[in-house]
Amino acid sequence: MPYKDIADKRSAGRRWAKKHKASLAEKARRYYLANKEKKKKQRKERKKTHPEAYERAKKRDVVALKIVKRALKSRLVEHFGGKCICCGIEDDPCIYDFHHRDPAQKDSEIANLITRTRDWDVVVKEAQKCDLVCSNCHRKIHFGTLTERGRKYLEETS
Repeated sequence: MPYKDIADKRSAGRRWAKKHKASLAEKARRYYLANKEKKKKQRKERKKTHPEAYERAKKRDVVALKIVKRALKSRLVEHFGGKCICCGIEDDPCIYDFHHRDPAQKDSEIANLITRTRDWDVVVKEAQKCDLVCSNCHRKIHFGTLTERGRKYLEETS
């Protein structure tokens, strides 16, 4: 039965897509794998014939990735207390680094995990091997001039 109200039609379409999201993604993945070379060729041609559209999409993707990365890092910093363990500073999430306590246990850098996987569980698992420190204290740790308070904390947690 056709919808008389366009808003109802859109709403029904969204409900259907949400319900079938997994099967649609699997179908798209199978199609891409079966037609990989064809899709690459089409993308290359599209880039040549519509360079401005390609650049707009590229900029849009970069902005979207920045938003996702910032949100994930903010959530991660909040999850780990939101302040530097050495000096106690509480500030914007951009000032914090994750310092691996034992470099031998390091599987990946937190920043790379945030960018590449964007999977909360994977990022948290790796971050649990780290201490949340501000960028100043992190540099002092690696340079070897950390303050007495910071040294005491790191010795207690080691």
